[in-house]
Amino acid sequence: MSLICIVCMVIAMGVDAFLLFSGAAARLPANDVGIDKETVIFIRVFGSCVIIAINCLILFAAIRMKSLKTYPLALTGAIMAVIPCISPCYFIGIPFGIWAIIVLMRPEVKQAFR
Repeated sequence: MSLICIVCMVIAMGVDAFLLFSGAAARLPANDVGIDKETVIFIRVFGSCVIIAINCLILFAAIRMKSLKTYPLALTGAIMAVIPCISPCYFIGIPFGIWAIIVLMRPEVKQAFR
């Protein structure tokens, strides 16, 4: 799920970059908050970068979980996958995160990690 989120965020950042550099941002409808359109796009790009970084951590934790290494990181990644505001794919990520937490709490799974 993290990989899907990373791809979606990269695509969104590409669209935002296109809007900024092509001048199409000036033709967007006005917003109600009184912030110019370019600033809004920069804020979205910054938020996308943060979400990409968090999802890279979740993806790395999932890879370590699959290879049964670094139990605390695997558990942290599973917990982060349950947080809804981290991913636009939260409706799919939450059940998988809960499932991973339940499996990681089993004593035999804890012992399997090196």
